[in-house]
Amino acid sequence: MRCVAAGVCSSSSDLTVSLKSRNRERQTKNKKFVIGWVVIFIAWFLGSFVVHGVLLHSDYMQVPNLFRTEADAHEYFPLMILAHVILSGALVWIYARGAEAKAWVAQGGLSRRHENRLRCPAL
Repeated sequence: MRCVAAGVCSSSSDLTVSLKSRNRERQTKNKKFVIGWVVIFIAWFLGSFVVHGVLLHSDYMQVPNLFRTEADAHEYFPLMILAHVILSGALVWIYARGAEAKAWVAQGGLSRRHENRLRCPAL
């Protein structure tokens, strides 16, 4: 028997099982995080391509002095990919922190008083 805290004793096999289950939970969370990161990256990158490369391309061509030339833009393409990777990872990380099993206030939610102030500044 081993006492973990004041008055809480357990056998070493219970601790081993507990550590193994925590490790499995952590691995599952890490897998979900990586899968979410990849999915959000692909969706965000494809969405950016559709909006800027397809839908707004003709509008961008009407004002060429405001934007880089296509040849110049290709030089910065690896940085754009890196930015999408970082931003999608940050988005998934923030969402994962907000989806914890805590009360909504502890997850960064607004109280009713603050929500009302956002709707009506006079309150």
